[in-house]
Amino acid sequence: TTSPTEKLEVAGTVKIAGGSGTAHLILAGDQDNADDTGQTDSILDFSHDNGVGGFRLSSQNHAANQSAFDISVNENGVYTSRVNINKDGNVGIGTATPSTRLHIKGSGTTSSTASLRVENANASASLVIFDDNQVRFSEGGQTKLQLHHSGSGLTTPVLRLANGPNLGLIFKGLTNTP
Repeated sequence: TTSPTEKLEVAGTVKIAGGSGTAHLILAGDQDNADDTGQTDSILDFSHDNGVGGFRLSSQNHAANQSAFDISVNENGVYTSRVNINKDGNVGIGTATPSTRLHIKGSGTTSSTASLRVENANASASLVIFDDNQVRFSEGGQTKLQLHHSGSGLTTPVLRLANGPNLGLIFKGLTNTP
């Protein structure tokens, strides 16, 4: 470009090649780790639509020698964390503070929003955890096992097993009292 706005601005394609070895791109943010808890040290942005959309990869310093890696999405110029890996290797989806190896935070509180879906290759069988406290195992489009908690009295259904017309088992009306 003939009028750069940054120290290095390239209009067009940039290629980094390692010749006969591996090519490296190093983004080195803060070098001294002094008084930078919570500071983002390195950022790589993938922008589109004039900066109002895209993704961001960043390295963050949560405390001395305790880095985290974050993937954020840019929606209308605002970055929101979607995936976070902390210093312990815990992965957070929907949370920037994962407390277990895989910590998934749902996006709602109804059966129309799911926090986790695991399907086989042709999507004929699935395990789904919904944001309203339901867990469902399905096969062939039919619910085969459903666990559900609804309200303080553990009301209908708590457990439902189904196997076509041959087996149906539903526990209803249970309370918290043993």
